[in-house]
Amino acid sequence: MAAVESDTLNKNLASRLREIPSATWAGAALVFLLSIFASLPFGLGEIFQQLFCLVPAKTLGKFHVWTPLTGLFVETNAIAGLLVACIFLVAGKWLEPAWGQRELIKFILIINATVGYTTFFLYSGACLITQKPNVCFALISGCIALVAASTVALKQLIPENQIKLFRSYNIKAKHLTAIVVTGTFVLCLVGLLGVYKLIMSLLGAYYGWLYLRFFQVRDKGIGDQNSAFSFQSFFPRQIQ
Repeated sequence: MAAVESDTLNKNLASRLREIPSATWAGAALVFLLSIFASLPFGLGEIFQQLFCLVPAKTLGKFHVWTPLTGLFVETNAIAGLLVACIFLVAGKWLEPAWGQRELIKFILIINATVGYTTFFLYSGACLITQKPNVCFALISGCIALVAASTVALKQLIPENQIKLFRSYNIKAKHLTAIVVTGTFVLCLVGLLGVYKLIMSLLGAYYGWLYLRFFQVRDKGIGDQNSAFSFQSFFPRQIQ
């Protein structure tokens, strides 16, 4: 009996994996691969991080102008990279069929570019004002902005759908953004994440909503003026 149940679970898993589009697989694989490079031993990972992660002083001083964009694709821990890759697979399973490969890639690049360069200007300004090494030479990286923006996209596309977080716990897609931002805030508060993670999660959610609300080209026009996707809809009803 147990063997039959195991075989059924394996078949269901294989079926779900086959449903994930190719560009989503490629994006998830890229994120995980970059996290492995960033975690290499013997100092190789640190070299990779210095080349592709955002360090405000080096972006200015050494003209590493690509790092505000590339840094937001790099998780410096392979486990975190695997987790983000799994999240990307779940989100991409819904977004790529609805939008197409080109629009999904465009969305990713827009979010990472706007969040990355906004974070760069914020930290550069703080560096010039405070002159603190922990600000000027902060290593800023990670996909939290893209994760937050993806939850916004899922809220727009499938707000009432149940997303399985754990084996026996589901949550509606429209609540995912609040969970990601709040979870990031708590982890920053207890010192497990840097403050820049909270900044990027907030920017990712905001820029994701801004693009989808006003600029995304859709079959019915540009943007999404649905009241269920208004800015205040992201807050609890008591605050709205």
